[in-house]
Amino acid sequence: MDEKLYMGIDVGSKGFISMQKNGVWEHYSIEDNDLYQLSEIMRQARLKNANIACVIEDVHALYNSSAKSTFAFGFNKGYLVGLLAANQIPYTLIQPKEWQKEMWGNADMVVTYKEVTIKGKKLKKKEVNTKQTSINACKRLFPTLDLRKSERSKKIDDNKVDSILMSEYARRKNLEDMEKLEFQLPYYKVDITLLQVESEKDIDDVAAFLKSVDANDPEYTLDGIRRGAVNGGDTYRDLNNKRMVVLFYPMEDNTHRAEIYSHEKRHIEDRVLEFYGVNDIESAGLLAGFLGEKFYEFWNKVTKK
Repeated sequence: MDEKLYMGIDVGSKGFISMQKNGVWEHYSIEDNDLYQLSEIMRQARLKNANIACVIEDVHALYNSSAKSTFAFGFNKGYLVGLLAANQIPYTLIQPKEWQKEMWGNADMVVTYKEVTIKGKKLKKKEVNTKQTSINACKRLFPTLDLRKSERSKKIDDNKVDSILMSEYARRKNLEDMEKLEFQLPYYKVDITLLQVESEKDIDDVAAFLKSVDANDPEYTLDGIRRGAVNGGDTYRDLNNKRMVVLFYPMEDNTHRAEIYSHEKRHIEDRVLEFYGVNDIESAGLLAGFLGEKFYEFWNKVTKK
């Protein structure tokens, strides 16, 4: 089991702190807890958990924001960072666009187009509804979580949603035991993650990655890890959301590694070309060449670990 606590903090005046450990969640409203209560929440988190990873949103002044609003954001971030430091909780400041890129899927996006005039020309400006997009992502990833501020609330709290997604971002970015390589296919814009399983203790992290691509039968892979499977690999895809995860079991030698890497690389090529209806040799060759470079990079990461 993963013994690390993952914390996500939305720093707004109505922000939230969300924590998860082994699938068990805790949520705290910043608005409903004063400085001393928040300090105690941090202290208890540190006392009960030797290993913590925290992501706190690195917000800056927004265009057209009032001086009062800008000051409030800065004050909240400042005292929350102070509480983390005082309780010796390691943290990472992360800008919204960075965690949103990781957590949002294409199907989550809520987009509108606003007509604007630039130099006398009427153009369509794309605007993303970030709040609703995050809500959609959170519902997809955590369908059983209550996203309301409290049981008395009728509406979903977008601050709580953001803190949950940041907590999950912290968990995904703190995989210590598995070697991984993340990249995007040019032209097709498909995000690929290559994962090297080390042992059964990686199961929770593997399960989370498989969930991110809506894997149809994740138990097949998870059972393989439990049984100590070696010399193999599995590819899961969610091409509607432009994501693929390729998982490799431990390899006994580089001969097996070369064989399995080649098989899974070809699997990616076939599925991507089929999904996009591409059948010309030049495109297939470009994709094969790019993937060859990435698999070679992953080979070096794994074998030199």
